[in-house]
Amino acid sequence: MHADSLRAKEDCSVPETLPSGSLPTGFRPDSARRRPTPSGRRTAVRGSLALSAAVLTVSVLSGCGSDTETAGAASANTYSVETELGTFEAPTDYERVVVTSTALLDSSVAAGVTPVGSPMSFAGLPDYVGLDDDSVTRIGDSDEEIDLESVAALEPDLILMNASSGAGLDDTLFDEYSDIAPTVPVVVGEQDPKGLAAQVGAALDRTAEMDEAAKAYESRAADLKARLADDPEAAKPVSQVRLRPDEVRVMMEETNAGVAMTDAGLTFAPPAEGASVGDGGYVETSLELLPGSLGDHIFVYSTEEGVVDEVADSPIWQSIPAVEAGNVHTVDFEAWMRGQGYLALNTVLDDIAAAYGKQLD
Repeated sequence: MHADSLRAKEDCSVPETLPSGSLPTGFRPDSARRRPTPSGRRTAVRGSLALSAAVLTVSVLSGCGSDTETAGAASANTYSVETELGTFEAPTDYERVVVTSTALLDSSVAAGVTPVGSPMSFAGLPDYVGLDDDSVTRIGDSDEEIDLESVAALEPDLILMNASSGAGLDDTLFDEYSDIAPTVPVVVGEQDPKGLAAQVGAALDRTAEMDEAAKAYESRAADLKARLADDPEAAKPVSQVRLRPDEVRVMMEETNAGVAMTDAGLTFAPPAEGASVGDGGYVETSLELLPGSLGDHIFVYSTEEGVVDEVADSPIWQSIPAVEAGNVHTVDFEAWMRGQGYLALNTVLDDIAAAYGKQLD
């Protein structure tokens, strides 16, 4: 809980409303420095802050009789979440969760929690999460375009906020989110879907449920690996290719889908001679260099509509050995590239099984 909030409990002589910076909703670590908040971002949530401050005044004054009792009650109604950015408190009785990244949507659903709000592209929710678009409210078109007013209107009990590895709270919208509801940061973008799932499980206090999701995935991966072990086609090297209008990225093992491909026992074709794998787990190249650098099976996708079909008609693409052999498998970029959780990993397993003509439970 905020150090400011605790000091307020110690001094009960003046029954005044606490400033919004002292609201306990965010449960910000004492070691984290608050940064000035742009006035434009405050406007969206100002109404809810006034109500929260009024409620807090009552809560603080009613707790003045015994600091020990108040502290005990708080700990009974919250749980602690240790993150890369500090330790945060979240309410045990949450019912309405908002996630600020589609990467967090996957793992929330896998843990048995359907968020009331999430970013959503023009195409709607990713098919692989298994939710209808109208079951979740759009709070922005992407992770970088969150509408704070939409978040506040949903009256969440808990917010899971995406954060980049190495970032501090001052580099995020933690202050804005925590003025709306208790907020827990989750590090995304590390090409570590299993690690992200574990973070979300802890943030939702559903570690046991996430462990079950992990066990179910590992069992399916082991089953597929066993089924592919006797298939000579599956022993041949593979490639994962992301097509873009101006470049090609050959995605390697250390990517979200690469994790599932490796778990299924597939072997990646090595990067082209002289090429190196970047921090994102991919090799940046061009269409002209693909014919001699890809595996015998290619899993291909693009985030841009029509690009795969356009490239597929080019003479260079048609000259790639895997293309000539009919071993190109077009897959969903949402699960293969953006997906960061067990729902996406299971979808990748399904696509691999289909590519090799296997049945997977």
